[in-house]
Amino acid sequence: MTRPEYFEDVIKNSEKYRLQIIYTQINRDENGNPHFTDYTYRLNDSEYYYCASIIKLPVILMSLEKLNRIPQISKHHKITFEACGCQCGFSDDTTSENGFITFNHLIKKALVLSNNNAYDKMYDFLGQKYANKRIWELGFPKIRILNRFKPCSPDENRHSCAINFYNLNGELVFRQEETTSDTIIAGWHPNPTAGKGVYSSKTGTVSNSPKNFGNMNYISIQDAHTLLKIIFFPEAFPANQRFDITEDDYNTVRRYMGMFPRESKHPTYIPYEKYYDSYVKYYFLGNSTEKVPENIRIFDKVGMSFGFMIDCAYIVDYDANVEFFLSAVIYTNNDEIMNNDNYEYRQTALPFFEQLGFLILDYEKSRERKYVPKLIKFDYSNGE
Repeated sequence: MTRPEYFEDVIKNSEKYRLQIIYTQINRDENGNPHFTDYTYRLNDSEYYYCASIIKLPVILMSLEKLNRIPQISKHHKITFEACGCQCGFSDDTTSENGFITFNHLIKKALVLSNNNAYDKMYDFLGQKYANKRIWELGFPKIRILNRFKPCSPDENRHSCAINFYNLNGELVFRQEETTSDTIIAGWHPNPTAGKGVYSSKTGTVSNSPKNFGNMNYISIQDAHTLLKIIFFPEAFPANQRFDITEDDYNTVRRYMGMFPRESKHPTYIPYEKYYDSYVKYYFLGNSTEKVPENIRIFDKVGMSFGFMIDCAYIVDYDANVEFFLSAVIYTNNDEIMNNDNYEYRQTALPFFEQLGFLILDYEKSRERKYVPKLIKFDYSNGE
């Protein structure tokens, strides 16, 4: 049930919370083709928000694309990463089914539990220059892929370590050498700042200036929302805006976006009390550790850092034959101090996401559709 008291303060103070929402209705025609109608609230690219883990979406898609463009390799090949600069070597992974690393496994970890190291390795594979050039070619000129999540200097983030690919017999089939971007890529946003001060754990002091995110990743909520549409309905977009990936690749991304931690076998995320359904899915549950009803599936990517909380989702209710896209970002940092871990995620952000999900779902259930959608349904009963 929707409880408006969770909306009142946020809506009245939407500027303070830097609130942005995009809701997309999906109406199918007689052939099952989707037609989108977007509704937005305070959508504004010039109002800065930190995208956090949302940047993983384009990096995952471009990693799959790059793999397909190298004939010798695939997302299932064994890989090792060599150490260089700020990066450590990475040669095996005991959480995988076979004990070694594959891109399929990295993608799963990056989506099911938003693993940062998995993203960092895909960032290395792409390289900073290639990643930005390619995403701009696809029609997203404001996206910036500038940094790993592991602390590295701007110069170190321009450098990518060597990667080795092996077949099942352990034979080296492809090696990508170390690379360094010969282009310094500037941030796009006109005012990439937030907060009034930044806490330093080293000195125990707070600066008197806002945090500047100019050298950090950026993707607008609008662009992230568009990427979601492309993932689930690539046929609805022109060829030059689609990623050069297979239907199996798309299904890999969709599957892991929708998977709850309890459904995964490799890695295994236990106990449930730690890796509950709402661990990286905010709509409908918020702070709750209850399970999402079986008839609802949330295919999403979330982000949470520096007081910003984001959830970009394609949501389906199989019982009600309902589907829609919903993306939102909220900033909860009452003291306006960055880096002190004093953010109001649980008090404000998560209750808001919980009720926003119910509000849109209840409306979707009530509205008439000329054609009932045939919904994509993945079977997660056996995990993987």
